[in-house]
Amino acid sequence: MGGWDLDVIYKSSIEELGFENQYCKGCEHKKPRSDDWRWNSKWQNEEIQKHKDIITKIDSI
Repeated sequence: MGGWDLDVIYKSSIEELGFENQYCKGCEHKKPRSDDWRWNSKWQNEEIQKHKDIITKIDSI
C-alpha cells in the first residue's frame, strides 16, 4: 500500500494545484526561514509549547 508523497501534495507546477499554490503563495503570514536554518529538538519543543492547545485537541481525537 502506498502513501502520499508530501512534497507532491505541497508543491505543484500546476498553478491551481498543490497546498503551497493554494494557501501559501501571497499569504501575509508567510515568513520563510533563512537558508542556514536547520531543524533541532529545541526548536521543536518551542513549537510544541507554542501550539500546545491545538496539539492537545488533535491528540484527543
